[in-house]
Amino acid sequence: MQDEAALLINGLALNCLQNTPLSSMSNSIHDTAWIAMVAKEVDGRKQWLFPEAFEFLLEKQSTNGTWQAGATHIDNIVNTASGLLALLKHHQHKQFENGRVCFDIEKRIHEAKKALGELFKEWNVAKTEQVGFELIVPTLLSMLKEHDVIFSLPGLEYLETEKARKLAKLNINTIYSSTKNTLLHSLEAFGGSLDFDRISHHLANGSMMNSPAATAALLINSSSWENDAERYLRKALKGSESSESVAFLLDYLKSSFHDMDGVFGFSRGTPADSDDTAKAIQILQLCGDSEFNVQPLLKTFASTDSFRTYPSERNPSFSANCNILKALLSTERPDEYVDHINMASKFLCNTWDSGDVRDKWNLAKEYSDMLFCQALSSLLRLWDTGLLSGLDPELAASRVPTALVQVLSQAMRNQSADGSWGDGSCEISAYAIMAIISASQIPLPPTLKQACIDSATRLDNRELLLKAAIIEGSPSLESLNRIKETIFPSENMGSEKYLEFIPLTWTSCNMLGSPISASVLQDMMIISMLDYQADRYMEAVVGVEFKDELELISALVLRICLAPEMPVSNSNVPEIRHELNQFLQAHITQLKDNQELTSQRQRLRPGTLHDELAEGPAPQHAFQQTSFYEW
Repeated sequence: MQDEAALLINGLALNCLQNTPLSSMSNSIHDTAWIAMVAKEVDGRKQWLFPEAFEFLLEKQSTNGTWQAGATHIDNIVNTASGLLALLKHHQHKQFENGRVCFDIEKRIHEAKKALGELFKEWNVAKTEQVGFELIVPTLLSMLKEHDVIFSLPGLEYLETEKARKLAKLNINTIYSSTKNTLLHSLEAFGGSLDFDRISHHLANGSMMNSPAATAALLINSSSWENDAERYLRKALKGSESSESVAFLLDYLKSSFHDMDGVFGFSRGTPADSDDTAKAIQILQLCGDSEFNVQPLLKTFASTDSFRTYPSERNPSFSANCNILKALLSTERPDEYVDHINMASKFLCNTWDSGDVRDKWNLAKEYSDMLFCQALSSLLRLWDTGLLSGLDPELAASRVPTALVQVLSQAMRNQSADGSWGDGSCEISAYAIMAIISASQIPLPPTLKQACIDSATRLDNRELLLKAAIIEGSPSLESLNRIKETIFPSENMGSEKYLEFIPLTWTSCNMLGSPISASVLQDMMIISMLDYQADRYMEAVVGVEFKDELELISALVLRICLAPEMPVSNSNVPEIRHELNQFLQAHITQLKDNQELTSQRQRLRPGTLHDELAEGPAPQHAFQQTSFYEW
């Protein structure tokens, strides 16, 4: 494997020296469909400029009418809608020259319309997390409507709201200025609402931010022809070769940082973004160049609680914040940026704890896990060496170690029998292995460290998950100890050995089946502790100190729980008050029954107590009131 890695690196280095392409773009149905709709007037007659693009669309249409080359549901929607629009355009303009004769085009259109309708029905708009969907889908719907193709979309109102929210962050008229913004990458979403003749100055190397669809939209909507844009699209169709053959060379990075005032974009002529800026900083640092300033990164992209990828983005990116944290930690004096390091770390841990790590720049969860582990393990190493004295103590002592162990346990649990991840994907498996390697660099017991090695080398490690559960629960035990007196005092409460069992109970059970999020897990641990404490307090304190005043205690609980003058900030509060009252009243009833049984001098007949409890008003007793906590 090391030899194969060395060959790969050597090949990339050779390409750099020979000034040959380092990368390529995979085929995109959406981009191809827009290229297929480009027509040009030659000698007074219109002709389709790229018939090979339309040919490709016909070849890739599935028998069910869709173009499902995408990795997500929204990809399939955008691909199918774009493909259908291209079919409709070619069918409408059969007189254009250079067209492909398609005898079954009407059938293809019919099947595409039916399939797209089904895709829309199955689409949960509110749960979609992908860049730019809120801009392009409404435009595609509008363009299809011009061909009398109308769809009923359940989430259309939400979609329009998201589009308005996105555009509200941007002044669309700035697109006519010399300043580049991310709207240029989605020009196809603004046909009819922009004057395309006023934006050709944004072309760089013949493209609009290296987007074939946006470049095609410029040619379709402009009154004047852009030869550079045509050449770019022809180049894209021939092999999609990247023109950035030396994009990662040191001199290019330095000059780009200088030209763009200390920030960096993913390609020449594109707006700066925090993700590429952070990765460029890491590359410069790895190359031994420390003569760069991270302040432009902080000034341009820092918000109140996280970093933005672009100043106008809808919501923050998990992976971008990971890369920014890695960049800040790679500097010679990371302690100078400890406030921003704390901010990024808390954002990442909060997102991880929520259980909703959905990154819009990469669909593989393992990719986010890898970056998360790399950033947090570096964070702990620097803190351990004293280079981050201002790091939030809770992050260093509890949240970061817990998150790393949780990533480890999830990776081991998600590993397939053949040792791979992601249905056998080499790429996703590599992400998972790198996440395990990074996370296992923190101090771990030998058994769990061996489990990490076994996981990376395709050996069975399921029996060691319990070890991970024990370690994962350790910081939670510390957290419970810190908050154990928040409600109930420790005086007269007796032994607290029960606390030791709560974290392990939940973390070990969480290893089975689909895990719950870290935040829910922590909440359940706290509820378990409070359940124990309530039971112990009622028995050891109320049952002893107020044994002769239980009726007064009952009235006091009733008055506090159901007091009408108490402010209500949540619609569930009245129900919670009622349940809490029942819960505490049941304990009081149990205390009364205990006193009555204790005072009885005669010997109970065998089975008497069981019969009374089984036939009596059981819901009034404490052991029947755990329903207060809706497990």
